[in-house]
Amino acid sequence: MSALITALERLALRPIFGPIVVLVLGALTIGGRSIALDEAFSWGLVNLPDAGETWDGIEFTSGNMLSYFAVLKVFASISNDLIVLRIPTVAATIGTAWMMYRIGRSWFDPTVGAVAGALTATSVPLLYYAIEVRSYAFVALGATVMWHQLEAALRTDRRAHWIAVGAAAGFAVSAHVIHALALPAFVAIAFALMADRSLTERLLRLLPIGVGVLPTAVLVALGGESNTDWIPGLGPSTLGRAIRFLAGDHGQFTRDYSGFIIVGIYGLLYLAAAIAFLRGAEWHSRPHLLAWVWFLSLPATVAAVSIVQPLLWHRFLIGALPGGILVAAVYLSRVRARQYAWLIVAALVVLGGIRTLALRPFSPDEYEDLAAFIEDRAAPGDSLSTITPWTRVGLDYYWRDGAPVEGRVPFEPDFDHEGEFQGFDWIEPDSRIWLVDRAESSQIWSDQTRDADEFRFEEAEPELPDGYALVDEFDVQRFRIRLYEPGSGSGS
Repeated sequence: MSALITALERLALRPIFGPIVVLVLGALTIGGRSIALDEAFSWGLVNLPDAGETWDGIEFTSGNMLSYFAVLKVFASISNDLIVLRIPTVAATIGTAWMMYRIGRSWFDPTVGAVAGALTATSVPLLYYAIEVRSYAFVALGATVMWHQLEAALRTDRRAHWIAVGAAAGFAVSAHVIHALALPAFVAIAFALMADRSLTERLLRLLPIGVGVLPTAVLVALGGESNTDWIPGLGPSTLGRAIRFLAGDHGQFTRDYSGFIIVGIYGLLYLAAAIAFLRGAEWHSRPHLLAWVWFLSLPATVAAVSIVQPLLWHRFLIGALPGGILVAAVYLSRVRARQYAWLIVAALVVLGGIRTLALRPFSPDEYEDLAAFIEDRAAPGDSLSTITPWTRVGLDYYWRDGAPVEGRVPFEPDFDHEGEFQGFDWIEPDSRIWLVDRAESSQIWSDQTRDADEFRFEEAEPELPDGYALVDEFDVQRFRIRLYEPGSGSGS
């Protein structure tokens, strides 16, 4: 056992260890998940016919994830296969692991760098979003670079570092606008740590941050109000999910108990590190302070804002997660019994790898199963409609290479630019209608259930044209499918 732990320590001390681990785990999992609801939106947006429509879609999201969609559009021009579109987020997570090694080494010492790199490379939340076609891996990378450059700027006072701080802040916020809530504490700690400078000098050094986030701020202002109605209010469920996420596990537990063990170990490490920070003056250096502010400021700010406007959702906190990993790495590197410290590191690395390989989406393959179900039953001339637009996009991914039946089930324009349902005026006479309804997501997550008979659907149902009667009803994972035929009866 001691030989294995010594081998892990020697490997982790190499800068390339973390990136290689991420690359291997990413390669093993990148093709293992079918398209998820949020991925369906990303896939649909970057596969719109022209750049103008893509830009309209970005405006529809109030400019959110702009930097990510810009990169994704380039990859979509090569291929729109999910594996290809997940490459940018795997690459971003590789960059995060490499940066965490550098931060641990430059802020503290090589041992902290080795531990931080190893823990980042096997962090379950980071690896989960490394293989999702969404921007959260970009947020983690942007936040990591942002804090790294701030420490370098405070230490050297070089103009290039202050410009890099602004660029990294702009990148992180453009990857997800919620990360803007990390900036008040970020600016405040930078301002406080320049106490030996005049007010004008401090403001000039912080000016690049404002310049960096300005484009996203303009897009958000032009885009109007974002839809946050799906986010549950602040309560035990959302707080518990956020705590589990920051303690190294994905936002929900499954029957795989490795997640509980990971959360328990990280929880104890955070508690011990907090006690050490409060009791020992040697823990109050600038790097220690920056690590704690990085870790705690974003969750605290989002939770405070959520008292008025619900915004607390676990994945929004991904920019703070590397800060927590750094806090844990610093404490582990200071444990006197070195073998025991590296035994804990080894346990977290192994459990993180196992959990990553085992963790799948909440309802795996749901769109693929739904597409296959309708393909087997649809007839030429049938029409398909969905109550939520992204359900259509998820189906379109699996139908993009060919028609499910002769006279393909059409995706007609039953939603306007704002995503509002427009009715059934487009239905051809005597066409059967397949109406697909998706279980309301926040209710599913609150129930913590996989049982289809416990899914609850939104009460509002569109009014069908007169003369249509319900002839059959099916459940496919989280979807309810109703088949209507023209004939006797009235619209529902």
